[in-house]
Amino acid sequence: MKKLLFFFSLISLHLSAQTIQQDSVYIFAYASTKNAGKNGLELAWSTDKVHWNKIGNDYGFVHSDYGTWGAQKRMVSPYLWLGNDELWHCVWSLNENDNALAHASSKDLLYWGRQSYPVFAGSQNCLSPEFRYNAQRQEYVVSWLS
Repeated sequence: MKKLLFFFSLISLHLSAQTIQQDSVYIFAYASTKNAGKNGLELAWSTDKVHWNKIGNDYGFVHSDYGTWGAQKRMVSPYLWLGNDELWHCVWSLNENDNALAHASSKDLLYWGRQSYPVFAGSQNCLSPEFRYNAQRQEYVVSWLS
């Protein structure tokens, strides 16, 4: 009887361990080279940072509106972060030639606001942008390769 009780206790413990649900995942933002880099911002999720699952099949959550129709509209090296203003921000390089970046923000990663294209004088181009928040100055610091 004790063996049977112990067996059912183990089964119960095993089943309860299987029903534990994770309440958060990691999000990875990227732009593929498919369609000449015009697919936009794509997202994937993971619970362990090893196995990644696409969100949507090649679905672009935000696309670049920069340039003339069909000529550019590329997203290169997107950088996504959750800001202190509780908005998701995404910046990306427009191409290998222009000295400007693109910026858009979203409350939920689905609906994105108007894009802006700040120009950086004295720079040949703006590649691989990154933003960091300086808490002492309460401002964002941008860096990029040129």
